[in-house]
Amino acid sequence: MACLCWVPFHDDQVTLAACELKSNWEGETAIRWLLRSGNHRPNQSFSGPGEFSQRLALKDFRAALAIDEPKLYVDKSGRAKGVTFYRMSTVGYTPIRLGHVTWYSSGTGSSDGVVYLRPHEAIIECWIRFKIGWVGDRVSAALTGHRAPSAIVKFEYAIDGSGRVAIRVFGSSVPSHSIYVDWRSQEDGYCMEKHCTMASFRAFLEVGECRDAPMSHVYSRTREHACLRSSSEP
Repeated sequence: MACLCWVPFHDDQVTLAACELKSNWEGETAIRWLLRSGNHRPNQSFSGPGEFSQRLALKDFRAALAIDEPKLYVDKSGRAKGVTFYRMSTVGYTPIRLGHVTWYSSGTGSSDGVVYLRPHEAIIECWIRFKIGWVGDRVSAALTGHRAPSAIVKFEYAIDGSGRVAIRVFGSSVPSHSIYVDWRSQEDGYCMEKHCTMASFRAFLEVGECRDAPMSHVYSRTREHACLRSSSEP
């Protein structure tokens, strides 16, 4: 599974669908600044991690997080002995548009993960926290009076001995989160234009410099027949 974090690009409120952000376009400098520094909409699907990485090379995203090829190792009695997986996390960029020229300001952040091994399952938790780079941060402070907090996205990926997988994704109200399962975008991912209320936007904005923005549950899915491998050794 994977997640691309991005801000929808709108240079004018006319292109925004009816939503609370559009209703507050004129009165909120922070909304105009954020959406004018937005990204193009991500792909609906990828052929695999290679194409996903190629998309990141365009610098047109805020952050990316992915878990690939998770395998649970169990003994003959079905007890979980270990888990392997590949994790990728990358802090993205903030597009700063100057006429016909776009400069991609590199963001900052950190990422980590932990595995909880239980008798019959493993839970993989991984997360990335990220914010705009120093140039965009200072521009934001000058225009809106607020230094940017750290946005967050976190995965909880549980796999048990039967091959059942439960996925939960948590994220901050800014930015949007395109969520991919088997490298296909999930329609019920989190989109700022549809889901971000002014209350949640202001809560994000007012957290303060470098502090973690509030998170909420944005996606869940359970599926059977996940990648499972039996072995007496992990």
